[in-house]
Amino acid sequence: MDPIQIGFLSGDQHREDSARILYQAFQRKLHPVLKNPEKARRLLAASLRPTLMIGATSGGTLLGVAGLEFRGNSFCRASIRDCFLYLGIARGILGWIVLNLFMDGSSTPSDLRIASLAVDADLRSQGIGTLIIQRVFEFARSEGFRAVRLEVVDTNPDALRLYIRLGFETVRTIPLGILKSWLGFSAEIEMIRILT
Repeated sequence: MDPIQIGFLSGDQHREDSARILYQAFQRKLHPVLKNPEKARRLLAASLRPTLMIGATSGGTLLGVAGLEFRGNSFCRASIRDCFLYLGIARGILGWIVLNLFMDGSSTPSDLRIASLAVDADLRSQGIGTLIIQRVFEFARSEGFRAVRLEVVDTNPDALRLYIRLGFETVRTIPLGILKSWLGFSAEIEMIRILT
């Protein structure tokens, strides 16, 4: 493998691969509403803002991405028009709600939020997520943020261990109640890493 480079994505070069990797990672959350994987990936690709995404690449191939949210900007904003275009009217309304709620979160003016972190399924457990998060920390410090926030589901112990190893601490656990059977997890854990 060529050396891994970590940095903000530019233009549309990795838009399709970003959508594929994100859908792969969050399929359990997205599939019940978006249903058709191909249409869901195309909708995701249309909704991404690459300049708010940090990616890991090697030899021009995208290995993983972090979608960021800060100062009122989010890496993903699905338009109702695109949702109708890719999903039809009824499913498009649901898709718009899910995508915009799923990607929106608890960022504050002093914090940067990692709204999503995803590494290609074939490349997980190789340190790529760690490299991406370390680059997020560097960016957050350079922009004067006090902390980095994220959420992880209770059924993802590998991600939870990674975040703890990188200094994140649990702020709160949000039980999902009746949504558990639909989403496949029972709680979302909000975590924070104070920057020094």
